[in-house]
Amino acid sequence: MTEFIRQNEPPPKFSVIVPTFNRVSLLPRAVNSVLSQEFSDFEIIIVDDASTDETAEYAKSLNDTRVVYVRRHTNGGQAATFNTGIQDARGKLVTFLDDDDEFLPKFLGKMVEAFANATEEVGFGWCGVRMVQDTPAGERLIREKRWDPNLRDPSVAITIGSGYGLTLCRSVLEKIGMFDENLRAMADAEFLFRLVQEFSFLIGPEVLVTTHEHRVQRLTGVRIERAIAIEAIISRNADFLAAHPKLAKHFSRKAAVIHYRLGNRARARHHMRDALESDKLNLGTWKTLAKFEVLRRK
Repeated sequence: MTEFIRQNEPPPKFSVIVPTFNRVSLLPRAVNSVLSQEFSDFEIIIVDDASTDETAEYAKSLNDTRVVYVRRHTNGGQAATFNTGIQDARGKLVTFLDDDDEFLPKFLGKMVEAFANATEEVGFGWCGVRMVQDTPAGERLIREKRWDPNLRDPSVAITIGSGYGLTLCRSVLEKIGMFDENLRAMADAEFLFRLVQEFSFLIGPEVLVTTHEHRVQRLTGVRIERAIAIEAIISRNADFLAAHPKLAKHFSRKAAVIHYRLGNRARARHHMRDALESDKLNLGTWKTLAKFEVLRRK
């Protein structure tokens, strides 16, 4: 599976896993953002999830010993792609970069510094993000999002996904295991549920990642796989959700929207009732209900 093998090289401090599938037009921006980091003790593991475009040719053209190209021969989705990268990763710190996003130049260095100063209980962390829309005229800023570095609410950590500079101490995987390959969607959310129940986290206060909105084919969407995944996540974490009502509302409302868009109105209404039970006065939940039940918009 591994196309380029590293021989007799000391392990780097950081492993950056870049999953990709048929988006070679976007991939160079992500890879170049890693190669341009001020902190240089890293490896990039490009995990190609059985692409049929020129991804392999692009990866093989990179003249940098820090780049590792791994091609999966069957498409496995997010969890399988992450796990493939983790299995090849040698760094003590592991982070994930979507093929359509980019790290700002100080990302790796700042995260290395943050983990070096963290307590032993810290197993993962993330940072602030800049969200932009790609347009023919260039990038249009949508917003920037930062978190209070003193935040300790584990329910917030679950909602970040893998796209906000999520960084792990590789040792945490020995305790919580890998990503669940039975889930073809939302595997990062399921993984984070397990992660927050075993480890504390740190938050980098600076904006160090740019995420892009664009017209190129998205790797995820509203599919039956998302409905299956969110049902499994809610069921597996019922006790944790019961103890965190705001998080319960978030996932119930998210499940309702997924089912509404798939046309599963009965199941959507079930989750909407759960969301309202968690927070009857939440205006956002009532707006979502009106959107799908009164306006009947998909």
